[in-house]
Amino acid sequence: MLIPMAARIRLISARARCTTFIREPTWVAVSGFSGFQPRRFEPDEKDRFTKDPKALHTFRRWLEHNANKTYPLFFARSEAQEEARNEFVNSMRDALKNPGLEEKVIPPWAVGCRRLTPGVGYLESLNDLKTAVVYGEINRITNRGCQMEDGQYFPLTGLNGRQLSDDWKDEPRSYLGIAAAGYPNYYMFLAPNSPIGNGPVLVGTEAQADYICKHITRIQQQGIKSIEVTKEAVDDFIEHKDQYMKDMVWNEDCRSWYKGNTADGKIVALWPGSTLHYIDTLRQVRYEDFKVQYFGYHFSYLGNGMSKLEMAPDADLAYYIRQRDDAPIIGAKFVYKKAGPELTAINMTAAKASEETTTDVSRLKFTNRSVPG
Repeated sequence: MLIPMAARIRLISARARCTTFIREPTWVAVSGFSGFQPRRFEPDEKDRFTKDPKALHTFRRWLEHNANKTYPLFFARSEAQEEARNEFVNSMRDALKNPGLEEKVIPPWAVGCRRLTPGVGYLESLNDLKTAVVYGEINRITNRGCQMEDGQYFPLTGLNGRQLSDDWKDEPRSYLGIAAAGYPNYYMFLAPNSPIGNGPVLVGTEAQADYICKHITRIQQQGIKSIEVTKEAVDDFIEHKDQYMKDMVWNEDCRSWYKGNTADGKIVALWPGSTLHYIDTLRQVRYEDFKVQYFGYHFSYLGNGMSKLEMAPDADLAYYIRQRDDAPIIGAKFVYKKAGPELTAINMTAAKASEETTTDVSRLKFTNRSVPG
């Protein structure tokens, strides 16, 4: 989408022409996604963010809050889906102003069936005299894996020489978007069925990093030789995922890489839920889903029966005696605190209730110019 936009803003010579290939229709957010319209921040805003970390923190929370609010539109035939469709159709028609282009570019399927596309200025550029629009598919360049300049190929192999490219040839089958059966001590970021189109992506990868580090810590501390997710756990997860996806817009009749570049295949790219749902899922490791092999017997890591704390000459050996119980509350409960006229949910597994202070970002009203106070 950058090429026709470049023509529109005269980044190329006046005599040059740009050709854009459109394989299939796609939903394009003309002015950015709702609540995320691109703009230049004024010097005073940048200065405030630099000098006031709380203001920047509140603004970041507002952005993430609005991103997480969009998930209901992915439920097929929902009110949120209908509102999103009307908004996209109207804004795209206003930008195209060309019935022929509208017919080719505006999709018949639901908003979100394919990955949503932010395209500020793109649709307008299709009417530019320097832009040629070609409808059709380009033959893609395929790779067999990681290939070096000399042509040498390094396949990813697991137990007994098995290759992931073979195992996933017909259908990628990951465990929670992180692991694969038959590949011990192997973890992935944003593997199949990760939250890559369900909401904010970065926080999902952070949750994956935390999850993987929990495995690494256990491997280091307990003399573990290998840890591998079981095929049964993967199969159960895939079965749940397939059942869940039946009522989502991603399952509609549109070709998408969500479904392995097919129109009617299984949804192999997305997590069966929201980004917040994914974070909650990864918070605790289901070790019962893994096969573990040790270098010695299972409890050899218990060592000489003493805590490392006892080996430090100046350590506090009565650290557990304190004036109040300030340990994190165990459980997945939510406690609601009053925040003005509305209630704010606090996840008690992530913070101490007695010390938590929150800003109810759902009540903040930011304009395209204002900075949250």
